[in-house]
Amino acid sequence: MMNKTIAFLLLASLVISFASCGNNGEAGVTSDNEITEPISLTTTEPVTEPAAPVVPTFTVTEQKNSIASSKSSFKLFRYPVVTVDGNEELAERINLQILASCETFFKRCVPGATALVRDGAEIEFEITECKVRMFDNRLLSVAFYSKLELFGIDGDEMPDKAFYAINIDLTTGEELSGSRLIKDLDKLKELLASDSVIIVSDSVDTSASVISEALLQYRADYGIYPYVFFDGDGVIVCVELAKLQGSYVLFKITASTAADHFNEVIYDN
Repeated sequence: MMNKTIAFLLLASLVISFASCGNNGEAGVTSDNEITEPISLTTTEPVTEPAAPVVPTFTVTEQKNSIASSKSSFKLFRYPVVTVDGNEELAERINLQILASCETFFKRCVPGATALVRDGAEIEFEITECKVRMFDNRLLSVAFYSKLELFGIDGDEMPDKAFYAINIDLTTGEELSGSRLIKDLDKLKELLASDSVIIVSDSVDTSASVISEALLQYRADYGIYPYVFFDGDGVIVCVELAKLQGSYVLFKITASTAADHFNEVIYDN
């Protein structure tokens, strides 16, 4: 009898042990022998908002330097200084290009200025006005107006006033050439020679014959294009009437017409 009791207890112990092994805490089996999906823990990446585009800004400043260490001869530049937050290298490239354009403007108006001053001349060159427009945070258009005073030399071959314009791609810092801006130079010249554009210059001869003769100097095969300034509601085109004489005509091409002649036309809404 005792042996049967011991055998029964051993058998019961084996059954209980087998049942425990079938549900030892592993995922996938329940006490009712139902198959379940294992629980998976996943981490959710934080959603980051896209960074706001960098918006260039500018301020107009001025720089005055003597010519050939003269106390009376000077060049005074007014020009925009661009700031690009987070990209100082690009801003520096743009600003160097703008300042180089001012120097080009000066040298164009007063060739050989240093030698002239050393020979006793007095030169006063000033960029009197600087107009700046920025479009879509990618195009900077700048127009420069200057006046020139000469003393001690015959200044008939130099302009007493002049106009200059540059257009800079704010994403690269590159100055856009006339060939990049103007779709077809010949068609633009035809427009300027017609009566359909507005002349915004004063005190100059704007007869058809004078304009037609002046337009001959602009040639795509030589890379010679007129200066253009995008002013927000159209385009200003400068036609020099006599090279280095200081006479020029500014034509205003309206927005509705400009898109047919320029590749970089961007207007405010």
